Amino acid sequence: MPRRLLFHHVPKCGGTTINLWLERNYAPEVSFVTDGWTPNESVDKFLEMEEAERYSYELVTGHGTNRLLDSTHKETLFATTLREPIERVFSFYYFLRQNTKHSLSVEANNQPIESMSFFGLTNAMTSELAICDASKYPKEALRKAKARLLRYHFVGFQDELWRFCKRLEVACDMSISHDGRRENETRNKPGPQDLSPESVAKIQQMNQLDMELYNWACEVFR
Repeated sequence: MPRRLLFHHVPKCGGTTINLWLERNYAPEVSFVTDGWTPNESVDKFLEMEEAERYSYELVTGHGTNRLLDSTHKETLFATTLREPIERVFSFYYFLRQNTKHSLSVEANNQPIESMSFFGLTNAMTSELAICDASKYPKEALRKAKARLLRYHFVGFQDELWRFCKRLEVACDMSISHDGRRENETRNKPGPQDLSPESVAKIQQMNQLDMELYNWACEVFR
């Protein structure tokens, strides 16, 4: 059995690829996987469990699991991935446009990327890690996000998933190696080079906290 692991899936940072690989290494009966559409409900369900039941899970993974660092077994390793913020925004925006099941799909298909400021497109990594709304408490959110990241044993980057997976494989004594395939990629999407410099500058300004967090993380964890 591999070592205990919690993986926090930050949206559009390569998490689906990692989740599917992890689920191949851990038996279903000892795996707690949050519901991608209602992660807060899944996390609340985990928090309501008795300690013995919580500790029975060898793998805790998915969206929202950042809230569970203090509720898993003390021997659990913590891991997450980040992504260059502007690339992440483009990937998430075009994911919304292509995924009609998402509640924000219609809005994304009717507004240009630089005019949308809802959660997911504005400092989402900072808000996720700080567990608070970065738009309301920017300085506090950035401080909390950095402090939270320092609690993780493994912090990887979307552009180097293979290296991240290899580190996890060795540290957790996994039996199945990652095969290099990527899942849930947002295909045929434009990039920053397809927008005007003014539009790109606006997106950068809207994600200033994420850019600062990412640059700091690269210096600390790469």
